Amino acid sequence: AKMLCNAYNTAFPNRPRLCLSRDSQLLYGTWVIGNDYRNKTRFHGAYPAGLLDRYSTMLGGPSTETNSGVPTVLHLFSGSLPRSDRYLRFDCRTDENRAAVCGDATQLSQLLLPDHFSVIYADPPYSADDAAIYGNESLVDRGAVLRECALVLRLGGTLFWLDCVSWQGAGVPIPNALQLIGIIALSRSTNHRFRLVSVFSRVH
Repeated sequence: AKMLCNAYNTAFPNRPRLCLSRDSQLLYGTWVIGNDYRNKTRFHGAYPAGLLDRYSTMLGGPSTETNSGVPTVLHLFSGSLPRSDRYLRFDCRTDENRAAVCGDATQLSQLLLPDHFSVIYADPPYSADDAAIYGNESLVDRGAVLRECALVLRLGGTLFWLDCVSWQGAGVPIPNALQLIGIIALSRSTNHRFRLVSVFSRVH
């Protein structure tokens, strides 16, 4: 948590700082992403502008690492994210922007290499209505997906999960292999939903 917090504060000295708990085990703060709130694709639910840059800055910059020819960065629920050799896209969509791996996120460990990814970015549908827009029959089982993320994330790896709920408030248990190391409130703009970025590290 301390390393991620310091990296962000150093890179963005003029923005509100991320803070650390007294024991340095949890980072927290608020990100206000301003007036660039247009969805630059025709797909519902694109990442807010600049969010991925903030994520990668906390990790020391974009990763280009591969293992056995497979990128070690996973974009889960990748949606409209463009293709790239720098990351692997996983999604259930099978349209023209279909991901490199199409499937059910609750079965990640059956479709991806175990202990492989250094970082996972997750931005699932937030509600049943959102899921319907994507063509899903039901809302994502957050607990099941979180357990699967722990299986494909390497020891010491980082998971960024963007959602409209807190894990404690939703009553979703966090797997023993993961530790919650960050909670960042995300405010995008007027008439947009208030979201939380939860940051996890694989510790076991």
